[in-house]
This record gives sequence, C-alpha cells and structure tokens, in this order.
Amino acid sequence: NVTVVVTRYFGGIKLGAGGLIRAYSNSVTNVVEKVGVIKRVLQQELIFSVPYNRFDEVDHYLKQQKIFIANTEYGVDVKIHIFVNDDQQAKPKEDLTNLLAGQVTFTNGEKRYNEIPVEANNYHEQ
Repeated sequence: NVTVVVTRYFGGIKLGAGGLIRAYSNSVTNVVEKVGVIKRVLQQELIFSVPYNRFDEVDHYLKQQKIFIANTEYGVDVKIHIFVNDDQQAKPKEDLTNLLAGQVTFTNGEKRYNEIPVEANNYHEQ
C-alpha cells in the first residue's frame, strides 16, 4: 500500500528512455531498502506465566525463534504475552511446554494483524 513519486528536475533526454527507467527504479529500490518492507500477518496472542528463575531461559528461546514479547507483567510470577502466527501456534506451545517441563498453561488472548519486517533479500518471496 505504497505510492512512490519520483520528481525529475532536469528536462533533458541525455539518459534516454532506458536510462530514465533505471534511474526511477533505482530511486524506488533505494527508498525501499532504507525504509524497509513489512507484511501484515494474523497472529494469536498467547499468554503464559513462568517463575522468575525460568524467565531467562524462556526469553532466550523466544529471541532464538524471533518471537517478540508484546508485554511482560511482573507479579508473583512473570506473565508473558507473545504473538505467534495464527496457523503456527503448535510449535511454540510444544517447545515452551518441553522447556518448562510441562509446568505451563497457555491462555489465548486477542487475534490481531501485526506488522512483521520482511528481510531485504526476501522481498519477492513474501
């Protein structure tokens, strides 16, 4: 959902049609690389609690899996809110259950579309 306007201040024809097309497309490519590209993905919020002494393990796992912690609440235990792709909930649940030796219960929160950055070398694969 982006519109790009390239303004040309020089009215000459030195570049020719091919040169102008390359110049315009390079301008757009440079902007996209600088700004970045995102995709909107329907994700399910998963809420679970862990004891304080297990938080670092869970945090490490989530970072490895590139799962963003949306919210952390500190009470008797640490309550963690994460979002995972709606159709890919099973693996994080299974991995966290194994990591915490079955001592975890998940609650589903809201579903929402989140913006996920697309890696520069995968623009056309997304």
